[in-house]
Amino acid sequence: MGITLLQMAALGLTAGLASGLFGVGGGIVIVPLLIWIFGFSILQANAISLVALLLPVGGLAVYEYYQSGFINQETFKYGLIIAFGLFLGAFGGAKIAQSVDVILLKKGFALLLVFAAIRLWFFSGK
Repeated sequence: MGITLLQMAALGLTAGLASGLFGVGGGIVIVPLLIWIFGFSILQANAISLVALLLPVGGLAVYEYYQSGFINQETFKYGLIIAFGLFLGAFGGAKIAQSVDVILLKKGFALLLVFAAIRLWFFSGK
């Protein structure tokens, strides 16, 4: 089964929600999920994440990954779809964050960081 555009949109929405709730997205959410769920290498995942974040933060980094051959039509398409999900998800996450207890929000963010660190440390296949 190949990767679907709906899966990429869901990833973008998830990263957007995390961004709106915790102020994170690319390195903490998008890159690990692209590796664990979709089986991309770390460099492919970095490249897709950077395409998704291209306009706000990653122009020069995207250019470097492009020059190195990690960005092609497919990775660019995935990155743009994730970017759209980020756009919607960040809005939703920011709305939710305004109504959640600050202590709960901090603890949720801490759990996200610990989970990501454990997964990358012990289960990094590529």
